Amino acid sequence: MRSSLLGSLFVVSLLSGCSLVMDTSPPDPTYTAITADAGPVPCSHDADCDDGDACTGVESCGATGYCVGGQAVVCPSVGCAIGECHGDGQCKVVPTDALCDDAADCTADACQDDGVCRHTADDTQCDDGIACTKDICLGVAIGNLHTGCYGLPQDNRCTQPSNTVNACAAFVCAPSAAPDDTGCAIAPNGSCATGMRCNFDTFACEHLPEATCDGCDDGNPCNGIETCLTNGTAETCTRADNCTRTQATCQRTVCDQHANDPANDVCVDVRKYDTSCLAPIVGVTPGG
Repeated sequence: MRSSLLGSLFVVSLLSGCSLVMDTSPPDPTYTAITADAGPVPCSHDADCDDGDACTGVESCGATGYCVGGQAVVCPSVGCAIGECHGDGQCKVVPTDALCDDAADCTADACQDDGVCRHTADDTQCDDGIACTKDICLGVAIGNLHTGCYGLPQDNRCTQPSNTVNACAAFVCAPSAAPDDTGCAIAPNGSCATGMRCNFDTFACEHLPEATCDGCDDGNPCNGIETCLTNGTAETCTRADNCTRTQATCQRTVCDQHANDPANDVCVDVRKYDTSCLAPIVGVTPGG
């Protein structure tokens, strides 16, 4: 049936003196129309539509007599370096520092030309006002360390008693238990024998009062809790160890001193945040 129809058309065309032409070309690709304030831009030739920007693709004059846009150049990005097309149609990557923010206030965040972020720590932004800490920028923001800063306790910044031989206590850097901005607190080591206590003025062991219990309680709970025991007419001053130094690797016991109320001093366990103890907690090594 189809071949008969085509044949009939062919005969008709010959009889009418006209030729039959069948358009077998593919349809024009669909492009976005170029518009101006007044609407679509009319054109007669492709040159009428050229915007002079190679990045927007090749503009052309469509079959309807209006300009249509070409296919824009898409430039790939590399890490923090954003791909951008320049007027000559060439792609370049532009480092973008804003994409490198690590949320740590003490770091300078910068994007390098290869698209890799660099975070430069600045310790000078981390002064915590505590004398015995070394203020460092960890370069990471974790938990309460949202600023990226950390005060690394340094025991050697605490003034030690002059009598260091057989000292029963020492000053260590434990800001959470210190009574002032030195950050230093007393850490008894529990070395005094039975019947003796640590004198926090001399840092030497002293005998408990004998014969009577007068002066048994020296008002300092951190060097032991003194108790008066009576046996008939005899009185004996005894002491229960209190602040024996914790031997845990990253923990120690210190005296939480109350400057205005020494009777309420108490022994507390504090975390020892030196370099070796800090790294496993935050996942980094300070200065690394």
